Amino acid sequence: MRSQRRRTFLKTKLRMLLSAVCGLMLCVRGGAASQPQQVTWGAASFPPFWQMGQGEHPGGAFGDVQQLVLDKLMQYRHEFYYSNFNRLLLTMQKGERLCLFGLRKTEQREVFLRFSEPFLPLPEYGVIYRHEERARLQPYLLASGRVSLDGIISDRRLLIGHVGGRSLGREMDSLLLDERSKPRATVFIITNIQTIQPLMGMLNLKRLDLVLGNALEARYYGSLLTGAEAFDFMPVQEGQRQLAAHFACSKGAWSESLIAQINELITDPQLKAQAAERFATYLPASDRQRYLAGVAESLDQALGSNVNEL
Repeated sequence: MRSQRRRTFLKTKLRMLLSAVCGLMLCVRGGAASQPQQVTWGAASFPPFWQMGQGEHPGGAFGDVQQLVLDKLMQYRHEFYYSNFNRLLLTMQKGERLCLFGLRKTEQREVFLRFSEPFLPLPEYGVIYRHEERARLQPYLLASGRVSLDGIISDRRLLIGHVGGRSLGREMDSLLLDERSKPRATVFIITNIQTIQPLMGMLNLKRLDLVLGNALEARYYGSLLTGAEAFDFMPVQEGQRQLAAHFACSKGAWSESLIAQINELITDPQLKAQAAERFATYLPASDRQRYLAGVAESLDQALGSNVNEL
Protein backbone atom coordinates (compact mmCIF):
# COMPACT_ATOMS: atom_id res chain seq x y z
CA MET A 1 0.00 0.00 0.00
CA ARG A 2 2.75 2.41 0.96
CA SER A 3 4.58 1.63 -2.28
CA GLN A 4 1.43 2.34 -4.31
CA ARG A 5 0.84 5.68 -2.53
CA ARG A 6 4.44 6.62 -3.22
CA ARG A 7 4.07 5.82 -6.92
CA THR A 8 0.88 7.92 -7.07
CA PHE A 9 2.62 10.79 -5.28
CA LEU A 10 5.60 10.66 -7.66
CA LYS A 11 3.32 10.62 -10.71
CA THR A 12 1.48 13.70 -9.40
CA LYS A 13 4.74 15.54 -8.74
CA LEU A 14 5.99 14.62 -12.20
CA ARG A 15 2.85 16.03 -13.85
CA MET A 16 3.23 19.25 -11.85
CA LEU A 17 6.89 19.51 -12.81
CA LEU A 18 6.17 18.97 -16.49
CA SER A 19 3.43 21.59 -16.35
CA ALA A 20 5.76 24.10 -14.72
CA VAL A 21 8.54 23.38 -17.20
CA CYS A 22 6.08 23.84 -20.08
CA GLY A 23 5.15 27.28 -18.73
CA LEU A 24 8.78 28.31 -18.29
CA MET A 25 9.62 27.12 -21.79
CA LEU A 26 6.89 29.25 -23.38
CA CYS A 27 4.97 26.20 -24.58
CA VAL A 28 2.08 26.37 -26.99
CA ARG A 29 -0.71 25.11 -24.76
CA GLY A 30 -4.31 23.97 -24.94
CA GLY A 31 -6.15 21.43 -27.06
CA ALA A 32 -4.44 18.64 -28.95
CA ALA A 33 -0.71 18.86 -29.54
CA SER A 34 -1.23 19.28 -33.28
CA GLN A 35 -3.74 22.13 -32.80
CA PRO A 36 -2.46 24.37 -30.00
CA GLN A 37 -4.76 27.09 -28.74
CA GLN A 38 -2.04 29.39 -27.45
CA VAL A 39 1.02 30.71 -29.25
CA THR A 40 3.77 32.73 -27.60
CA TRP A 41 5.38 35.39 -29.78
CA GLY A 42 8.71 36.95 -28.98
CA ALA A 43 9.11 40.72 -29.19
CA ALA A 44 12.51 42.36 -28.98
CA SER A 45 13.10 45.88 -27.71
CA PHE A 46 14.52 47.23 -30.98
CA PRO A 47 12.89 50.47 -32.13
CA PRO A 48 11.63 51.43 -34.64
CA PHE A 49 10.96 47.79 -35.58
CA TRP A 50 9.67 46.76 -32.16
CA GLN A 51 8.40 49.15 -29.50
CA MET A 52 7.17 47.99 -26.12
CA GLY A 53 4.36 49.09 -23.85
CA GLN A 54 2.07 50.63 -26.45
CA GLY A 55 -1.02 48.48 -25.92
CA GLU A 56 -2.12 44.87 -25.88
CA HIS A 57 0.41 43.91 -28.54
CA PRO A 58 3.88 45.21 -29.45
CA GLY A 59 4.09 48.39 -31.51
CA GLY A 60 6.65 49.49 -34.06
CA ALA A 61 6.93 48.62 -37.74
CA PHE A 62 7.19 44.84 -37.22
CA GLY A 63 4.64 44.79 -34.40
CA ASP A 64 2.02 46.57 -36.51
CA VAL A 65 2.60 44.34 -39.55
CA GLN A 66 2.61 41.16 -37.46
CA GLN A 67 -0.77 42.05 -35.99
CA LEU A 68 -2.36 42.01 -39.45
CA VAL A 69 -1.63 38.28 -39.59
CA LEU A 70 -2.35 37.45 -35.94
CA ASP A 71 -5.81 39.02 -36.28
CA LYS A 72 -6.55 36.37 -38.92
CA LEU A 73 -5.26 33.48 -36.79
CA MET A 74 -8.33 33.61 -34.57
CA GLN A 75 -8.17 29.92 -33.73
CA TYR A 76 -5.19 30.68 -31.48
CA ARG A 77 -4.75 32.76 -28.35
CA HIS A 78 -1.66 34.93 -28.78
CA GLU A 79 0.65 35.93 -25.94
CA PHE A 80 3.81 38.02 -26.09
CA TYR A 81 7.17 37.46 -24.46
CA TYR A 82 9.35 40.58 -24.29
CA SER A 83 13.12 40.23 -24.23
CA ASN A 84 16.20 41.30 -26.16
CA PHE A 85 16.79 39.93 -29.63
CA ASN A 86 19.79 37.74 -28.80
CA ARG A 87 17.99 36.11 -25.88
CA LEU A 88 14.94 35.39 -28.04
CA LEU A 89 17.09 33.64 -30.62
CA LEU A 90 18.87 31.67 -27.89
CA THR A 91 15.52 30.58 -26.47
CA MET A 92 14.48 29.31 -29.89
CA GLN A 93 17.84 27.66 -30.48
CA LYS A 94 17.32 25.65 -27.30
CA GLY A 95 14.13 24.26 -28.82
CA GLU A 96 11.74 26.11 -26.53
CA ARG A 97 8.36 26.83 -28.09
CA LEU A 98 8.45 30.38 -29.35
CA CYS A 99 7.68 32.25 -32.59
CA LEU A 100 9.02 35.53 -33.93
CA PHE A 101 8.26 37.80 -36.87
CA GLY A 102 10.75 39.93 -38.79
CA LEU A 103 13.58 37.44 -39.16
CA ARG A 104 15.70 37.10 -42.25
CA LYS A 105 16.14 33.52 -43.41
CA THR A 106 19.74 32.27 -43.17
CA GLU A 107 21.35 28.84 -43.36
CA GLN A 108 22.49 29.11 -39.74
CA ARG A 109 18.97 29.88 -38.49
CA GLU A 110 17.32 27.16 -40.59
CA VAL A 111 19.08 24.59 -38.41
CA PHE A 112 16.77 25.34 -35.47
CA LEU A 113 13.92 27.42 -36.95
CA ARG A 114 11.00 26.62 -39.24
CA PHE A 115 10.46 29.61 -41.55
CA SER A 116 7.37 30.80 -43.35
CA GLU A 117 7.36 32.01 -46.92
CA PRO A 118 8.80 35.54 -47.28
CA PHE A 119 6.14 38.07 -46.33
CA LEU A 120 7.35 41.65 -45.93
CA PRO A 121 9.88 43.20 -48.34
CA LEU A 122 12.49 45.08 -46.33
CA PRO A 123 14.28 48.31 -47.30
CA GLU A 124 17.90 48.05 -48.31
CA TYR A 125 20.76 48.62 -45.92
CA GLY A 126 23.05 51.55 -46.49
CA VAL A 127 24.62 54.55 -44.76
CA ILE A 128 22.91 57.06 -42.48
CA TYR A 129 24.50 60.50 -42.33
CA ARG A 130 23.82 64.08 -41.27
CA HIS A 131 22.28 66.36 -43.90
CA GLU A 132 25.32 68.63 -44.04
CA GLU A 133 27.71 65.75 -44.70
CA ARG A 134 26.32 64.75 -48.10
CA ALA A 135 29.15 66.45 -49.99
CA ARG A 136 31.67 64.14 -48.33
CA LEU A 137 29.93 61.15 -49.93
CA GLN A 138 29.88 62.70 -53.41
CA PRO A 139 33.13 61.01 -54.58
CA TYR A 140 31.53 57.61 -53.91
CA LEU A 141 28.12 58.33 -55.44
CA LEU A 142 27.35 56.09 -58.43
CA ALA A 143 25.01 56.58 -61.38
CA SER A 144 22.60 54.09 -59.78
CA GLY A 145 21.95 56.52 -56.92
CA ARG A 146 23.84 54.27 -54.53
CA VAL A 147 27.22 54.80 -52.92
CA SER A 148 30.21 52.49 -52.91
CA LEU A 149 30.71 51.11 -49.41
CA ASP A 150 34.12 49.82 -50.43
CA GLY A 151 35.13 53.35 -51.40
CA ILE A 152 33.74 54.88 -48.21
CA ILE A 153 35.53 52.37 -45.96
CA SER A 154 38.80 53.08 -47.78
CA ASP A 155 38.50 56.81 -46.97
CA ARG A 156 40.36 57.29 -43.68
CA ARG A 157 38.63 60.64 -43.14
CA LEU A 158 35.29 58.87 -42.57
CA LEU A 159 34.46 56.86 -39.44
CA ILE A 160 31.59 54.39 -39.77
CA GLY A 161 29.55 52.96 -36.88
CA HIS A 162 28.06 49.46 -36.85
CA VAL A 163 26.16 47.25 -34.38
CA GLY A 164 28.26 44.15 -33.70
CA GLY A 165 26.56 40.89 -34.61
CA ARG A 166 24.09 42.51 -36.99
CA SER A 167 24.36 40.94 -40.42
CA LEU A 168 23.88 43.27 -43.39
CA GLY A 169 24.36 40.58 -46.00
CA ARG A 170 27.43 38.57 -46.95
CA GLU A 171 29.10 41.17 -49.20
CA MET A 172 28.61 44.11 -46.84
CA ASP A 173 29.71 42.05 -43.83
CA SER A 174 32.94 41.01 -45.57
CA LEU A 175 33.86 44.63 -46.36
CA LEU A 176 33.79 45.58 -42.67
CA LEU A 177 36.62 43.20 -41.75
CA ASP A 178 40.28 43.00 -42.74
CA GLU A 179 42.25 39.90 -43.71
CA ARG A 180 42.57 38.96 -40.02
CA SER A 181 38.78 39.18 -39.56
CA LYS A 182 39.23 42.30 -37.45
CA PRO A 183 37.21 45.52 -37.98
CA ARG A 184 38.76 47.78 -40.62
CA ALA A 185 40.47 50.92 -39.32
CA THR A 186 37.55 53.14 -40.39
CA VAL A 187 34.85 50.89 -38.88
CA PHE A 188 33.77 51.42 -35.26
CA ILE A 189 31.80 48.44 -33.91
CA ILE A 190 29.86 48.35 -30.64
CA THR A 191 28.85 44.92 -29.37
CA ASN A 192 26.35 43.89 -26.68
CA ILE A 193 23.85 46.63 -27.52
CA GLN A 194 20.22 45.95 -28.40
CA THR A 195 19.47 49.02 -30.50
CA ILE A 196 21.32 51.30 -32.86
CA GLN A 197 20.59 54.30 -30.62
CA PRO A 198 24.09 54.67 -29.06
CA LEU A 199 25.62 54.89 -32.53
CA MET A 200 22.98 57.36 -33.70
CA GLY A 201 23.72 59.50 -30.66
CA MET A 202 27.40 59.52 -31.62
CA LEU A 203 26.43 60.46 -35.18
CA ASN A 204 24.32 63.33 -33.89
CA LEU A 205 27.25 64.56 -31.75
CA LYS A 206 29.61 64.30 -34.76
CA ARG A 207 31.70 61.58 -33.17
CA LEU A 208 30.84 59.38 -36.14
CA ASP A 209 30.46 60.37 -39.78
CA LEU A 210 28.20 57.51 -40.85
CA VAL A 211 26.18 54.67 -39.34
CA LEU A 212 25.21 51.49 -41.18
CA GLY A 213 21.46 50.95 -41.05
CA ASN A 214 18.33 51.63 -43.08
CA ALA A 215 15.87 54.40 -43.90
CA LEU A 216 13.49 53.52 -41.03
CA GLU A 217 16.24 54.08 -38.49
CA ALA A 218 17.30 57.33 -40.17
CA ARG A 219 13.81 58.75 -39.78
CA TYR A 220 13.08 57.41 -36.30
CA TYR A 221 16.31 58.51 -34.65
CA GLY A 222 16.34 61.85 -36.45
CA SER A 223 12.99 62.65 -34.85
CA LEU A 224 13.95 61.14 -31.48
CA LEU A 225 17.31 62.88 -31.10
CA THR A 226 16.71 66.19 -32.86
CA GLY A 227 12.94 66.61 -33.14
CA ALA A 228 13.24 66.62 -36.93
CA GLU A 229 14.32 64.35 -39.78
CA ALA A 230 17.93 65.43 -39.36
CA PHE A 231 19.54 62.38 -40.95
CA ASP A 232 19.61 61.21 -44.56
CA PHE A 233 19.97 57.71 -45.89
CA MET A 234 21.64 56.33 -49.01
CA PRO A 235 21.69 52.66 -50.10
CA VAL A 236 25.06 51.10 -50.91
CA GLN A 237 26.03 49.35 -54.13
CA GLU A 238 27.13 46.22 -52.29
CA GLY A 239 23.84 45.84 -50.42
CA GLN A 240 21.53 42.89 -50.92
CA ARG A 241 18.49 43.97 -52.95
CA GLN A 242 15.93 41.26 -52.16
CA LEU A 243 15.51 41.33 -48.38
CA ALA A 244 12.38 39.95 -46.76
CA ALA A 245 11.03 39.40 -43.26
CA HIS A 246 9.65 35.96 -42.38
CA PHE A 247 7.65 34.42 -39.59
CA ALA A 248 9.64 31.73 -37.80
CA CYS A 249 9.04 29.26 -34.97
CA SER A 250 11.37 26.88 -33.19
CA LYS A 251 11.32 23.48 -34.85
CA GLY A 252 9.02 20.77 -33.62
CA ALA A 253 5.82 18.98 -34.56
CA TRP A 254 3.82 21.74 -32.86
CA SER A 255 5.04 24.45 -35.26
CA GLU A 256 4.57 22.59 -38.54
CA SER A 257 0.81 23.13 -38.65
CA LEU A 258 1.11 26.74 -37.46
CA ILE A 259 3.61 27.75 -40.14
CA ALA A 260 1.48 26.01 -42.79
CA GLN A 261 -1.53 28.08 -41.72
CA ILE A 262 0.54 31.27 -41.74
CA ASN A 263 1.74 30.47 -45.27
CA GLU A 264 -1.86 30.14 -46.46
CA LEU A 265 -2.49 33.69 -45.23
CA ILE A 266 0.67 35.53 -46.24
CA THR A 267 0.75 34.35 -49.84
CA ASP A 268 -2.32 36.53 -50.44
CA PRO A 269 -1.11 39.51 -52.56
CA GLN A 270 -3.72 41.80 -51.01
CA LEU A 271 -2.47 41.10 -47.49
CA LYS A 272 1.13 41.60 -48.64
CA ALA A 273 0.25 44.97 -50.14
CA GLN A 274 -1.59 45.98 -46.96
CA ALA A 275 1.44 44.98 -44.85
CA ALA A 276 3.80 46.99 -47.08
CA GLU A 277 1.58 50.08 -46.85
CA ARG A 278 1.52 49.86 -43.07
CA PHE A 279 5.30 49.35 -42.96
CA ALA A 280 5.87 52.31 -45.32
CA THR A 281 4.35 54.75 -42.81
CA TYR A 282 7.55 54.32 -40.79
CA LEU A 283 9.79 55.34 -43.70
CA PRO A 284 10.91 58.90 -44.50
CA ALA A 285 8.67 60.50 -47.12
CA SER A 286 11.57 60.55 -49.58
CA ASP A 287 11.92 56.74 -49.41
CA ARG A 288 8.26 55.79 -49.08
CA GLN A 289 7.25 55.87 -52.74
CA ARG A 290 10.40 54.08 -53.88
CA TYR A 291 9.72 51.28 -51.40
CA LEU A 292 6.05 50.89 -52.36
CA ALA A 293 6.91 50.96 -56.08
CA GLY A 294 9.38 48.13 -55.54
CA VAL A 295 6.78 46.12 -53.62
CA ALA A 296 4.17 46.67 -56.35
CA GLU A 297 6.64 45.53 -59.00
CA SER A 298 7.49 42.34 -57.12
CA LEU A 299 3.79 41.56 -56.58
CA ASP A 300 3.10 42.08 -60.28
CA GLN A 301 5.94 39.71 -61.15
CA ALA A 302 4.61 37.10 -58.72
CA LEU A 303 1.13 37.34 -60.20
CA GLY A 304 2.57 37.04 -63.68
CA SER A 305 4.49 33.92 -62.69
CA ASN A 306 1.34 32.35 -61.26
CA VAL A 307 -0.57 33.06 -64.48
CA ASN A 308 2.22 31.50 -66.55
CA GLU A 309 2.09 28.35 -64.43
CA LEU A 310 -1.63 27.80 -65.05
